[in-house]
Amino acid sequence: MILSKFKFSAMLMSLFFIISISVNAQEESEPSDDQQLLQKKENTRVTNIKSGDDRLSISVGLGLRSNMSELGKAITKDGALDLDRSTVASQFFATTKMIMADRTNDVIKYNSANTASSFNLLSSSSQGGPLTGIDIGTSIQYDLDGILGLPIFGRTGFSYVFKAGGGRQSRTLGNVASGGSLQALLAANGISGDPYSGGTLTNQFNSAWLEIPVALGFRVPIKKGTEVYGGAGISWFSGGLSMQITADEKYVDALTTHADVSTLTVTRYATDVGAISDRVDFKASGLGINYFLGLAQYIDAGVSVFMELYASGTAKTVYSTAFSDDLSKAFTAASSDSLAAQDPQWFKRVAFPVVMRGGSVKIGARYYLPILKS
Repeated sequence: MILSKFKFSAMLMSLFFIISISVNAQEESEPSDDQQLLQKKENTRVTNIKSGDDRLSISVGLGLRSNMSELGKAITKDGALDLDRSTVASQFFATTKMIMADRTNDVIKYNSANTASSFNLLSSSSQGGPLTGIDIGTSIQYDLDGILGLPIFGRTGFSYVFKAGGGRQSRTLGNVASGGSLQALLAANGISGDPYSGGTLTNQFNSAWLEIPVALGFRVPIKKGTEVYGGAGISWFSGGLSMQITADEKYVDALTTHADVSTLTVTRYATDVGAISDRVDFKASGLGINYFLGLAQYIDAGVSVFMELYASGTAKTVYSTAFSDDLSKAFTAASSDSLAAQDPQWFKRVAFPVVMRGGSVKIGARYYLPILKS
């Protein structure tokens, strides 16, 4: 993923380099009378911009964010929210977490499909993958050349980062009741058929946040009409992430039924829960740093296009929104048999880190407003 981002950045840098070479080639060719007149106007425009005549500007930019909220590790590798080892899901379906990782699902699904035994633990699953986002925003910039005599600018604005794809995973339990200890366990407790096969869980992750940055930067002209710029500052962030958890009655039954194979006894809590479909939100706000480096090419009087490498972020661990009654019972029963027996709604919230940070490659345009004259 990091290599891909570098390749993308290199491609855009190369594009700007080609544009710059083309402009150079036009400047170095023998101009006609009309070209000389246009060149005179161009020189005047560039001189005016760099002398501070057009110091106030606005920009619009668009970029991509990878692995939003840094959920990629939890979704693809680690999973989240441990289950009690005595649950049917854990003992018979190798499901050890409420949110199973993509790689674990893939391993269980492959081996279930390629076994001759009755241990078909997972009949199907789909990968969620990390969240990919879009970063869109605008900024107001004021060049301080005429005031300080230095190519320094200040800028502020806002960016809104939201999910464009990824983060939806699902899994469907297989059939393990046709043989082995689960069949004996079900028969001993008068449970006929297979109460778990086909049970499906779907997790949908989402993330979005607003960023308001304030920064100081510098500009370094590298040729006529082309400049490199960079800077750093502080940003205020507000937003978070959410998880939509949807499980049918069969899957909830596997999560919330506790079994003792040695005594052939089961304790079922699913009758108090049923199917669940609930959204849990994690919201946060706070300050963080931002920094950026970019390349700008002026293409018209007071208009430039730019490519910018931008990074910013903050993080905070927060509590979720309150669980619904059914989700509270399901989490409690899946986490502990003793808790479910004595305090069936013990789990009312969980905590999770809200990470609003990352880097993006932005492209956009800037327009200099000719309203302030030095």
